[in-house]
Amino acid sequence: MRLFLMIAAIWTLPAWCASNVPAYCQVKALGTEAGPDAYTLRDGDRCEGTYRLKLSGGSERLSLRSLTSSRSGASLANQPYLRLSWPSLPTGVRLRISVVPLDSPILYRMDTEVDGAAGVFRWPADIARRRFSGYLSLGVLAFYFDHGQTVHVACALGPVSGADVLALRADVLSLESIRDLEVFSRPCRLPGDCGSPEAGPQIGKLLARDRDGTFTLNIASLGPSTSEFYNVRFAGQVTNIDSPPLALSIILRAPPAGLVPGVQR
Repeated sequence: MRLFLMIAAIWTLPAWCASNVPAYCQVKALGTEAGPDAYTLRDGDRCEGTYRLKLSGGSERLSLRSLTSSRSGASLANQPYLRLSWPSLPTGVRLRISVVPLDSPILYRMDTEVDGAAGVFRWPADIARRRFSGYLSLGVLAFYFDHGQTVHVACALGPVSGADVLALRADVLSLESIRDLEVFSRPCRLPGDCGSPEAGPQIGKLLARDRDGTFTLNIASLGPSTSEFYNVRFAGQVTNIDSPPLALSIILRAPPAGLVPGVQR
């Protein structure tokens, strides 16, 4: 009888989780780990923690793992909380945020949804401090929905100086071995042509990798700073000549005056 109840609990867990946690939480990660660091709803404002299964990124051959305007090199050893910030968004915009480790075997994540006008979110550093040495181990994705399209926002991860820089860092995951990876950008309009996969001028390139995995592209400039939105397209050539090229397009909201707050440390 006890074994039957245990099996029943395992099978009913996903349905229970789906009905009792916010939509931004990763239901498949809930209940997969035990202990104080397990991924769960915390303080009513985020789901955070470690988990056991490897969350699938779907069937996308190329996907965006992190987009940051700066990532602090500060240690987490004495941090009472973790912090990320972004250019304040219009009132009413709900910004969905995910923080994950980059190039680490540790399965940790923090998911939340916040008021985009706040421009900052911080959460207790207890779990991350036990697992990671500094902000440089982490990446972040932040986005909201506008006219049925996903709009990405570049965040500053960790404490920043408040200065402005003309640079972005994109961490892109390829499921196939690639020879090179390029990034293109063009101004666009919502709800106009932002969803079109048409590429603009090349703004960055990564050469001679011949492997799969996560790749970092440093983007010096998106292009003309007069646009509120940009279509940013990543394109990769794979080493298998029989496979089609890789491609990924995102819509990026430009910070005020085309500048990104924060500096690399």
